[in-house]
Amino acid sequence: MAEGVLTRFHRIGNGSNREVDRASMHLPITVDYDPASGIIKVTGEESIEAEVYVCDSAGQVEGYSPTLNSSFSISSPGIHYVYIYGDGWCGEAEIPGNTI
Repeated sequence: MAEGVLTRFHRIGNGSNREVDRASMHLPITVDYDPASGIIKVTGEESIEAEVYVCDSAGQVEGYSPTLNSSFSISSPGIHYVYIYGDGWCGEAEIPGNTI
């Protein structure tokens, strides 16, 4: 059974260092995780343009999609992170550790 994962969205500043504004945003994007299969699904409206990265706890990229609606299979145990980047905003979610 897939579980919804708390995802935080933030604006990215216009400055050259692209600082993240920690004021929360609400976007129609969900991140679901099925611990039984190790599958992460990222879904949202087709009109939202965004890139999605899945990284392990060491920061190694384990999955990438140039589009928002995508699925990823976790291949290593431990905590994973989902990073979603759009134009002027970013989102992040933490996937709890698994025992794959």
